[in-house]
Amino acid sequence: MVALGPISLIVKGFPHARVGEDVRRHKRGIHGWDSDTAQFLTEVGHPLRGSVMRLTEATEENRQVKVNIRNYPFFMPLHHLEDHPGVLWARRDGQRWNSRSNMMVPGSRVTAMWMGDPPSMIALPGMRPCRVERFIGKPAFCGKCQRWGHREWQCNSYVRCGFCSGRHDTKLCKDRIINGESITPRCPIASWSIMLGV
Repeated sequence: MVALGPISLIVKGFPHARVGEDVRRHKRGIHGWDSDTAQFLTEVGHPLRGSVMRLTEATEENRQVKVNIRNYPFFMPLHHLEDHPGVLWARRDGQRWNSRSNMMVPGSRVTAMWMGDPPSMIALPGMRPCRVERFIGKPAFCGKCQRWGHREWQCNSYVRCGFCSGRHDTKLCKDRIINGESITPRCPIASWSIMLGV
């Protein structure tokens, strides 16, 4: 999905819109403009850097899904996977140490962008099938209160140390550890549950 707000700042005088989702009615759409602007953006398009960009409705067929592909052979190049009609791009995740050859080899996990509904398995000729899973990013963790579900800039809680679970910044205990002082480690998550009476 393309955000049209910054584009309207680049090219002055052209219609712009906000693409969003109406949560109450469970409808996706373009909000905040009249039917002439909608017709212009969907049929004529919006000029950007010499090319014309058109709005298209997101459907099940053209929806893009980020996936993890497991057990992809490390010796097989990625162009075999990128030639698949549903794959837009693919990249390997990490490397691992091969003790037989005493060198780093590419990992067997691949992250790819899939167009449409991804299958649960991909069959490669002469190879074992590769499992396809939806990509789930890293969970949000707050370094201020040491809890999961949000980031530091979103935090409204008290400061909690990650080492001793005291009500001070983690840098204080980190500096004390670097200087050679001993600190009694305590779990900051458990201290929150005790404090809240859970």
